[in-house]
Amino acid sequence: MRPALAGLALLTGLGPINLQFVPAEHWALTDGAHAKALRTSEGGQWILINAEADIEDFELIVLHEATHLIAWDRYGEDIEEHGPEFQQICLQLITRKQNQYCRSHR
Repeated sequence: MRPALAGLALLTGLGPINLQFVPAEHWALTDGAHAKALRTSEGGQWILINAEADIEDFELIVLHEATHLIAWDRYGEDIEEHGPEFQQICLQLITRKQNQYCRSHR
C-alpha cells in the first residue's frame, strides 16, 4: 500500500464521496483554492477540485479534503476549519508532507 494511502481505513463508514473537477471561478473555490470539501443538506459529500490548478500532490489534496469530511462527521460542522480535530485526523490519514497538508492556517 502506498504510504500516503495507509490511513484510508478512516474513510470506512463515511459513505460515498463525489469528486468533481470545477472551473477556478466556482463559487466554492475561494482565494485560489486547489480543492474544497462540501456537504449538502441532503447528505451528499463532495470534493471539488480546481480543474485549472497545477496539482502536484493530487492524492494528498484529496486526502486533506476528505479529512474535513471525516472531522465534520465525527465532531459536527461547527469546529475550526483546521483546528485540533482536523489536525488529529489529518496526521493519521496523511503520512507524508504533513507540515504542508495538516497544519493550521492561522
